[in-house]
Amino acid sequence: MSKEGFLTLLGAVFLGALGQISIKAGVMHLKESFGENLSIPLILQNPVRVLLSPWILGGFTAYAFSSLIWLTLASRYRLSLIYPMVAMGYVFVVLGSIVVFHDRPTVYTWIALTFIVVGVSLLAKTGG
Repeated sequence: MSKEGFLTLLGAVFLGALGQISIKAGVMHLKESFGENLSIPLILQNPVRVLLSPWILGGFTAYAFSSLIWLTLASRYRLSLIYPMVAMGYVFVVLGSIVVFHDRPTVYTWIALTFIVVGVSLLAKTGG
């Protein structure tokens, strides 16, 4: 995989992670607004309010762009090479959650993140 392809792949994965963080921010805001956790019945009773929430809409937009980029990657590279790279999304989400939500990962989370980064690096370096 070329350097450009790898960076494009990381960009797609990053956008997916950004979507997760944005949706989490949106549901936290809606939880305050509704006074309760979101549930399927609550979402179905208020679909416009939920889906047009700026953070949730932003999250879905990030997913949409990530999906468009993924289409281009899937047409160029073996799925067995590019799909494992999606694991980097977990790394991005944990790091983003620390910054945005002040999450405090355990030592086991850090160990797992290290394994993910090492594994993805090996795949990228060896071409899967």
